[in-house]
Amino acid sequence: MEITTQDIKKLFENIGKSDVDENNKDLISSGFIDSLDIIKIITEIENFYGGELDYEFVNEENFKNIESIKNIIKKSL
Repeated sequence: MEITTQDIKKLFENIGKSDVDENNKDLISSGFIDSLDIIKIITEIENFYGGELDYEFVNEENFKNIESIKNIIKKSL
């Protein structure tokens, strides 16, 4: 399964964060997303890909940027 940057951007659009930038290296420390947004992203991932995200991957490090989110989707689903 190929997961594109556009796919991840669409997930962010669905939670009202349409201005996500793939060049941002740390969405959390920059204040772009918080823990509630991470929960929303997890829900969007599960709905979009039709499976449950393995919760061993649910930690701050795995939601730092678009690439890290793509990686956990690949590993988990």
